[in-house]
Amino acid sequence: MSVWRGQDMTLDDSLVREKLLQFLLNEGALYVLLLDNQGTVLDASRYALELYGEDPRGRPFSEMTPDFSRHDDPRDFLKDLARVPQGLTISCGENLPQTVQVRLLDLGDQGWILLGEFPVEELVNLQESLTSLNAEAANLNRELYKKNAELKKLNDLKNQFVGMAAHDLRNPISAIFSLSSFLLDNSVDALNQDQYELLDMIKASSNFMLRLLDDLLTLARIEMGKLNLDIEPVEVPQFLRKIVRVNQILADQREVALRLVACDELPPLACDPLKIEQVLNNLISNAVKFSPRGETVDIAALRGADQVVFTVSDRGPGVPEKDRSKLFKAFAKISVQLPENATSTGLGLSIAQKIVLGHLGTIWYEPRHGGGSSFCFSLPLTPVIPPKDSLDPILLQGEQGGGSSPPDDR
Repeated sequence: MSVWRGQDMTLDDSLVREKLLQFLLNEGALYVLLLDNQGTVLDASRYALELYGEDPRGRPFSEMTPDFSRHDDPRDFLKDLARVPQGLTISCGENLPQTVQVRLLDLGDQGWILLGEFPVEELVNLQESLTSLNAEAANLNRELYKKNAELKKLNDLKNQFVGMAAHDLRNPISAIFSLSSFLLDNSVDALNQDQYELLDMIKASSNFMLRLLDDLLTLARIEMGKLNLDIEPVEVPQFLRKIVRVNQILADQREVALRLVACDELPPLACDPLKIEQVLNNLISNAVKFSPRGETVDIAALRGADQVVFTVSDRGPGVPEKDRSKLFKAFAKISVQLPENATSTGLGLSIAQKIVLGHLGTIWYEPRHGGGSSFCFSLPLTPVIPPKDSLDPILLQGEQGGGSSPPDDR
């Protein structure tokens, strides 16, 4: 009996071979199949099982490779493989097929042992290709990072320019608005009808320009991360009633009623009251603007599981489905015609969305049952102020925002 002599170890050769075979079949990356005389898979190595993606035992080996299709009798093909190793395409479950060099050991009446070897050159080439692709991807990532940094710089410059231009234009336009208002209020007897109408047009145009400049300044601050949120507890019922009273004065001019239809019992809501008032003013003024005379705008605040949902609903024409994806984009135009004598800067809903997102809330549109629109937004009951970089470009630190006069900007 031959033995293998190690330091303090003496093992039977048959035991060594058995253990070595089991180790290679269970732990090695070897594609090994045991086939019977008919070419049916009796057993497979662990690696072959993983590569095939399912248990092939009990299935004909011919189903595991399309190369058998060239032969009428699979056994003849197996005999050819036993004489001359060949490259076969092996199915690999849901992954791409693999090409292996197959060697076959004929066991006579006991069948065959199939050993599949992956070509070393092909593996080396594949590894080199993967290394090259990884290097190319790393270069593209660096280039993308560089381009993103350049775009951010250009965007910041754009916002600075818009902010400076809007700020510099605001003073002279404000003077035009104030002077035209003064003349209209104090020189009525000295003006003929044409002069009065001309001054009224100047006042309306300058007022629109002031609102546009204010919106541009607000949007520029937000995108530059300079819109500060002064979070404090707010009693929602009193807060809403005050907003409804203020907006009712403007709604009366269009003969539209405002109605607070629901306001659940709520704990104090942590938010920036001026900014949320700006959001509500925008939604209410839009609802009033698009409501027919004599209609009512409904306002509600309802409690959810962990949030408060504010809703402003009107009986206007609604928003066509094709335009809904553009509602919260700056300067987006929709197919709904503005009512007579109504104006829009195209920025109000975009600003409202950014303010709500800054509070970690959500804003959306819903068509109202029976016709009309419902604009809703939710704010979390438990305040969670995100870190400075988490809402880029909607950041929460920096310069304090402006006031909350009702806009007119769907």
